[in-house]
Amino acid sequence: AGGAGAGAGAGEGSIYEREFGLTPVINAVGSFTSLGGSRMPPAVSAAMRDASQHFVDMTALIRAAGAQLARLCNVPQGYSATVVNGSAAGIACAVAACITGTDATAIAQLPNTEGRRASVVVDAASDTRWNNGIAAVGGKVVPVGTPHQPMTLEDLEQALRRPGLDKPVAVLLYAGVLQTRHLSLAQVVQAAHRHDAKVILDGAAMLPPQENLWKWTHEGADVVLFSGGKELAASQATGLLLGRTAVVEAVRLNTAPNEGSIGRPMKFTKEGIVGLVVAVREFLARPDRSAEYRDLLQLVASGLAAQPGVRSATIRLPHTMDIQPASIPRLFIALDLHPSVCPPLLEQQRRKRQQHQQEQEQEQ
Repeated sequence: AGGAGAGAGAGEGSIYEREFGLTPVINAVGSFTSLGGSRMPPAVSAAMRDASQHFVDMTALIRAAGAQLARLCNVPQGYSATVVNGSAAGIACAVAACITGTDATAIAQLPNTEGRRASVVVDAASDTRWNNGIAAVGGKVVPVGTPHQPMTLEDLEQALRRPGLDKPVAVLLYAGVLQTRHLSLAQVVQAAHRHDAKVILDGAAMLPPQENLWKWTHEGADVVLFSGGKELAASQATGLLLGRTAVVEAVRLNTAPNEGSIGRPMKFTKEGIVGLVVAVREFLARPDRSAEYRDLLQLVASGLAAQPGVRSATIRLPHTMDIQPASIPRLFIALDLHPSVCPPLLEQQRRKRQQHQQEQEQEQ
C-alpha cells in the first residue's frame, strides 16, 4: 500500500513521490476507485492535453461526443449516448431524468418532487452502496426482497403495482448481480414497461467483454451505465451513459453545463469528454487479454506455491459482486495466518463474521 515516500529527490520517481512524498501503489486488485481507477493509454492522455488548450461550446461538444459514442457502442434505433461524471453520478442523473423528463419546471425544482412519481425499485440483495444517488435527486428508494433473499418476479410485480404517486418511475439493477440471479434482464424490462417504469442498469465495472457495450441496450434496458475510469481507461471523473433518446435528452438537461440543474455539481470537463471518446475507441480496438492475464497469474501462483504460510493459490473467475468485472480471471490466495503474524487482519475478519451473524439473527 502507499505511504510516505523516502529519499525521492527532485526529478526522481513519479509525480506522487516528487510533489507529495507518496509511494505509488502496486495494484494487484484491478481498476478500483480507491486506487485511482486506471492508467490511461497514451492516445487518451494526449487527446486530453490537446483538448485542454482550447475553448469549446460545451453543449455542442456533449452532443457531438454523444453521437460518436452512440455509433461506437452500436446502440439500437431510438437510443443515444452522453457523458456523465462517473457511474454513481450517472445513477443520480438517470433517476432525475426519469422523474422530470424534459419538463423545465420539474428540473428546476429537484430535489423537490412534490406531485411527481419518484419511487425507484432496487433489489435489497444487490449492491446497495450507490442508492444514496437516488435520494440525492429526490428519489425514494423502494427496496424489494431482503439482503439475504433476492427480489423475485412476484416481488417486483407487487412493487410496480403501487398506486398513484407511489407507483415506481424506475427500476435500478446492477449488472454484476444479474449474473448471480435467476431473474433476467428481459423479465425485469417486460415487467417494468408494463407498469410505465424505466430500467436503469449500472454496468460500471462490467467491461470487458466489449459486447457489453451494446448487449443490454439491445435487450431493452432504458439506461445503461459504464465507468469511464475503469477498464475503459479514461478519466475517473467520467462515465458513459447509453439510453433511449428521450431519457438521454432529459439526462442532458439535468446535468452540467445547465445552471440550476440538480446535476450541475457533478460537472465533467471538456478534457474528460474528449478522453472518453478516444478511450472507447481504443478499448474496442484492444484484443482480448484473458490468456495474457492467465499467463501472468500462473507466473505469480508458481512463485507463491513454495512460500511459507501460503495454503493455496487458485486462478479462477470471481463469483462475488465485490470483484468486477467477472470476465477477468483472478488469483485467489489462501494464507495460513498465525495470530502473532497479522493480528489486525484476523481481528477484522472476526468482526466481519460477527456482523454477518448479527444480520442473520435480525432477519430471523
